[in-house]
Amino acid sequence: VSTQSTWGLQPTVERARPPGVYGCPCYKTLRRAGTLSTTGHSTNFILMVDLPTNLPETHWIARGVACFSEVIQ
Repeated sequence: VSTQSTWGLQPTVERARPPGVYGCPCYKTLRRAGTLSTTGHSTNFILMVDLPTNLPETHWIARGVACFSEVIQ
């Protein structure tokens, strides 16, 4: 677990993912659980965040890398 600085988001409709990024899922809580909504996403899911990387996306997927917005005290 590591901390991340504040992110500035720029919403874009139907944008193709550029090369050299990992489409990292971001969840509300550390538990990757939730009820599936009508869209097929977990209610715990917030959005995908493109993180720059020199490794293939499959590297991060195999390791279960994700972002979380929950504050742990």
